[in-house]
Amino acid sequence: MDRDEKTREDRLRHLARRKGLRLVKSRSRNPETVGFGHYKIIDPDRNWVVAGTGNGSEPLFNLDDVEEYLTA
Repeated sequence: MDRDEKTREDRLRHLARRKGLRLVKSRSRNPETVGFGHYKIIDPDRNWVVAGTGNGSEPLFNLDDVEEYLTA
């Protein structure tokens, strides 16, 4: 991850926090797994995934998708 991408991720984490949400990156270390490098937006009060589940009806989220979701 380069510096610009990390800065953008930090900015989006802060934006999510201001909206009462939490941005979580996949913990997978294997690039061949389905969710590698993707994000989920979670409601920390209920511990529910709000967006980015990748369960078939909803796509996996990259930083572009996260930004679009949080700024909409």
